[in-house]
Amino acid sequence: MPIPDRLKEFRSRHVRKEINLPIAVYEQIEAYAKSQNISPNEAIKGLSLMALHGSKPIDNETRHKLDEVNAKLEGLSLLIRNIANNVNQISKHSNEIKQLVDYNNLLGHIKGLDDLIKNSISEDIK
Repeated sequence: MPIPDRLKEFRSRHVRKEINLPIAVYEQIEAYAKSQNISPNEAIKGLSLMALHGSKPIDNETRHKLDEVNAKLEGLSLLIRNIANNVNQISKHSNEIKQLVDYNNLLGHIKGLDDLIKNSISEDIK
């Protein structure tokens, strides 16, 4: 039976390795994984990457805060794209009717929104 292209492509980007750990070490990894609500395999991958980059594990409270900030950033990103779309529509309409729109005032409002977003994110991270 031939190997599907999808599997060939996956195998070309991934390496599968088997490791042997003392039971005590595996139990520690398993306990860490359970505390982080991830699988032991994900824990081993994450801890390995952290060790390579010299970083420390993130506790659940920090992870939760980061998830909340990320969700807010996604919402704000959508809002900013909507604003940009509206600015383009205003510009097109202004060109069509040959009247000038006060772009400085419009950009000032967008700058104010940007400052508000930055302050909100800074407060959420604290």
